[in-house]
Amino acid sequence: MNEKTRKFINVMYKILGIAPIIAAAVFTILFMFVLKDRTEERILHSATTFLLWMFATIFYIMIIAFFKNKKKMLFSVIGMFTSVALAVVMTPLDRYVNLCFIRSHIAAYTAVVLLAAVYIFVLRWRKPFES
Repeated sequence: MNEKTRKFINVMYKILGIAPIIAAAVFTILFMFVLKDRTEERILHSATTFLLWMFATIFYIMIIAFFKNKKKMLFSVIGMFTSVALAVVMTPLDRYVNLCFIRSHIAAYTAVVLLAAVYIFVLRWRKPFES
């Protein structure tokens, strides 16, 4: 991996490292002052879709990092497209509620745990790419 690629990956990991903090602040303001109904559903929906977009971004970074390793790159491409497709499907709140929230709250709350796992992943795995 060349130096330019390594620098790009480091910048992307830094952005991913602070993105959950910025998103939490923005969503907190939105939920306190603008979006007052269906709060629990909206919080879990925003966490789930945000998580899926973070997964897509992480897989994109992995595509760049493992460009010469075709097996890892193929896995990353499949993961990225799956994450983007799920994010697009889950984006409308009513569809999300029908798919995840009404049948079982466990699926919705799992997204919050996965968001924490992604955050830990980003903080740990960016170290191999640092200079």
